[in-house]
Amino acid sequence: MTELVQMATLEAVMNSTSLWLIGLVFFLALVAAAVGGEMLRARIDTRRHDSGSDGYLLSAVLALLGLLIAFTFSLALSRYDNRREMVVEEGNAIGTLWLRATLAQGLQGAALRDAVKRYADIRLRLPTATDHDAVETETLDAQRFVWQHVRATLPELQPPIAATLVTAATDMFDAAARRKAERNARIPGRVLDW
Repeated sequence: MTELVQMATLEAVMNSTSLWLIGLVFFLALVAAAVGGEMLRARIDTRRHDSGSDGYLLSAVLALLGLLIAFTFSLALSRYDNRREMVVEEGNAIGTLWLRATLAQGLQGAALRDAVKRYADIRLRLPTATDHDAVETETLDAQRFVWQHVRATLPELQPPIAATLVTAATDMFDAAARRKAERNARIPGRVLDW
């Protein structure tokens, strides 16, 4: 049970702490370990080493460092590409709903287009927002508003057009949910605990 508590604590600390601070702490820990190791080596081994005798260790450590850096960049690039694709997918979903909303005529159609425009304006603020949770709360309110207008517009549309309007609205909502899930994805504490 204590392992679960420790893992939950570690995960809470990792999620609530700035990435720069975590990197600095790890860097300082590595520097302290290197200095401590050098001091311990000097104390234990009194004979003089020439710098060429440990070349294979240095090569191995640098190769491992290169591999870790390559994995890090690969993961970062993969996450960036995934998030970019999700933004494009959400933009396409909003555009599709807008086009389908133009098929609805009259006041209901105009109100639906205004609701979609308001929703798009809120989603456009997400990348530059300092408080993503506030934008997500506004998004949920805007989704309810769009859905109310979709429901009000349905009786005026032919069934095939109404079905595509509903599909476009749900696709737009799903794209926003996938984007939020990707943004909130963190490395689980269990991975860091090994």
